[in-house]
Amino acid sequence: MAVGTRHLKQRQLAPAFADVLGARLVVPDDLDTDLFGTFSGEVPRTASALETARRKARLGMCVTGLRHGMASEASYGPAGHEEILLFLDDLRGIEVYETHWELAEYAVSHRVRSVEELPGSVTDALSAQAVIVRPSDSRDGIVKGVNDIARLCAAIACAVRHAGDGLAVVEPDMRAHHNPRRQRVLARLGYRLAHRLATPCPDCGSPGFGRVGSTAGLPCSACGSPTSLPLYDEHACCVCAYRSTVRNASAGADPGRCEYCNP
Repeated sequence: MAVGTRHLKQRQLAPAFADVLGARLVVPDDLDTDLFGTFSGEVPRTASALETARRKARLGMCVTGLRHGMASEASYGPAGHEEILLFLDDLRGIEVYETHWELAEYAVSHRVRSVEELPGSVTDALSAQAVIVRPSDSRDGIVKGVNDIARLCAAIACAVRHAGDGLAVVEPDMRAHHNPRRQRVLARLGYRLAHRLATPCPDCGSPGFGRVGSTAGLPCSACGSPTSLPLYDEHACCVCAYRSTVRNASAGADPGRCEYCNP
């Protein structure tokens, strides 16, 4: 299976697909997925996250000549982190994807003149969470993947020299190979997608049967009023029209999620 990635996502995905499906992942050398957009902004993303994942998967399949492909795409904003992991099967003509959303701190940027002005939380975590450095007034001269103090000092000094206001912007590198939190999300999504592909449709037997949506209304465990939490999960086949609903096994919603108990 081809993986459309430039940023080593196969490290998080390979265990799931080997364990669940016995599948081997193939990653083309230096696949330029930056064509579809970069977190650092020098290449804007022009399509939705889902379409971007689709294009990445297609690119990997085209380069390798394989009929199965996979790719992911992330979106970050004030509302949190959304990750989409998509699978394409040209033999069966199917597309299956899983999504993960979590409340996560948006990429906090710092405007500094020297490394001493950065909070310790940034410099202490460099070896795991790399940063991007650029002049404050330009997307030119971006230095990515900065993961040690020496490189950080040099990158800040260079950015300060080229910035009109003498400030460098330092922000987290959100690419998968430099972001431990995102790596954990990808590993979980990998298992979810692999298990879904291992689940046949009860009607036609096609792989990929699984959750596609939900219906809100789980009763509050205290007063019984409906809440915004899912009462039913909706499962569907990606080939035929078969659908089913599965009731939430929870006894009830936490009263803290109830607009009557906790207005």
